[in-house]
Amino acid sequence: MGVEAARILFTPKEIKFMTRQSNTFFISDYAYFNSKYNIDIDYKTIEQILTNRFIIDNSSENQVVNRTESGLYNVEYTHENKNMTTYQIHPALRKLTSMIFTDFSKKAKLKVHFSDYIDVENQKLPEQINIELEKEGKFHIVELNYKKIIVNSTIKLPFRIPNKFERVWP
Repeated sequence: MGVEAARILFTPKEIKFMTRQSNTFFISDYAYFNSKYNIDIDYKTIEQILTNRFIIDNSSENQVVNRTESGLYNVEYTHENKNMTTYQIHPALRKLTSMIFTDFSKKAKLKVHFSDYIDVENQKLPEQINIELEKEGKFHIVELNYKKIIVNSTIKLPFRIPNKFERVWP
């Protein structure tokens, strides 16, 4: 039996988050998130992370591909020696096992690890995603475990914040 501790909703315009443990919530646009954590992120990036898709950046200066001892492929992109993006790919699954976004100037790193792949409508999708944000020695960790995966269908997601909840951010 699972107990909901928090709920988050990403839309193209905003992020909504509420936690049932402390009866708090926030609603904000991506600009607030970017300034608070000093990392550039938007809805498209969130969507690509959650759906285990590459985030292709044609502006990168260098691309290096190598194979690890365990048979995975690492693809690294560097951008003007300020940023680096690393993808680790499982060749048999043809899926990402991790992606790491490093911003050297902001001393920030976002790591995303995918695991426990399952078949969903002829697609391999991860059941578990671990996200770690590191900035100046501080860590924020989110673990996502998908219990129900539906693809290519329109669904309604209720996101009602109870009146007794207190707004905590911005």
